[in-house]
Amino acid sequence: MAVAINVDKSTRILGDVFLETPTRVFPNVTMQNVSLGAFSYVSPLCVLLNVKIGRYCSIGDQVTILSKHPTTSLTTSPFPYEQVFAAPFNPPPQHSFENVPYTSIGNDVWVGSGVKIVSGIQIGDGAILAAGAVVTKDVEPFTIVGGVPAKRIKPRFSRDLSNRISKLRWWDYNLLGQTIDWQNIDLAILEIEDLLEQNTLVPFDADLYKISRTNEKILGTLVNRGAATNK
Repeated sequence: MAVAINVDKSTRILGDVFLETPTRVFPNVTMQNVSLGAFSYVSPLCVLLNVKIGRYCSIGDQVTILSKHPTTSLTTSPFPYEQVFAAPFNPPPQHSFENVPYTSIGNDVWVGSGVKIVSGIQIGDGAILAAGAVVTKDVEPFTIVGGVPAKRIKPRFSRDLSNRISKLRWWDYNLLGQTIDWQNIDLAILEIEDLLEQNTLVPFDADLYKISRTNEKILGTLVNRGAATNK
């Protein structure tokens, strides 16, 4: 396991799970077909299914990606397309249904504690999902949503500032350790732009590992080696 990837030994790994360096997964998390970008972490008791998560994301505890059921069929039960019960009550599926379509979570997204996300939607860069929200539709970049079902509360920034941040794409870089006034947004942007003009920053080409479990051990297999300039 790469030193820069910290995956708790209690993590349940299903399907294909890919993590960039550095990332952290706290205890009692289930991950099935997940990709997690650099500088992101997943808090305890999350259930993440078929989801791509960007960089610098903060995933709160007990966040769940929800499966879907058919609403236009005669039954919402999965038995016509999925074998649920033991023999002899396990006839072959009669048709297909994508019950967990892929979900996309952008960069620098904060997903609050206990948020439930209906699978198949897109969460834009810089969005905030308030604790306890049930998110049933796409969330625009730099937008705060909350409630059941989640509704737009307010934008984080003005449209011009949001566009400026989107163009800057600061999450493409390793900014840890850089002296940046993060609390002063305008100044922080200028400081990052200045670092780019000075060629101090280059896009962060992270190592990518495929994560698997063997008995009681979590293993990481290197899939792609990042550029030496990022080390």
